[in-house]
Amino acid sequence: YALRWKRQNGLQILGVALFVVAVVTMVLLGLYAKAEKQIVLIVDGKEQTLTTHKGSFQELLDEHSLSFKPQDDVSMSLGASIQDGDRITATTALPVTLTVDGKSEQRYTTEKTVGAALQDWNVELGKFDKISVPVSSTVKGGSEVEITSAVPVNLTVNGSTKKA
Repeated sequence: YALRWKRQNGLQILGVALFVVAVVTMVLLGLYAKAEKQIVLIVDGKEQTLTTHKGSFQELLDEHSLSFKPQDDVSMSLGASIQDGDRITATTALPVTLTVDGKSEQRYTTEKTVGAALQDWNVELGKFDKISVPVSSTVKGGSEVEITSAVPVNLTVNGSTKKA
């Protein structure tokens, strides 16, 4: 009886199966479209909108071939999960060659001025120290800042010693 029923109703069974497959496909496509996220990424003041289905910030960056250096200032950690409508800001760190009393090293900063960068690096300028650029000058990639520390000197004139 079952085999005869299958033969007689084969087209109906096929039609129902195709209908079920179509409904499942539409539901899955709807869920996939709903999972799409739009993220606003602002790098150095320039805003761009990125679209993704990924779940973490690192996956979003990989998908769009973007990367940040460890020195960059990013408002979200790389492993954090992202949500539709997130706004992520990043400031690119600029390389600066800092030379203090003849000893040079490369440092990175996201600060806008030399003075703010020195403060961020915990470099204190003494009252009589010499610096090659004004502390109010703007930091640019490849900038060089040279500091010569003042050294106290004892002056003896006619037997009287003064610290200068």
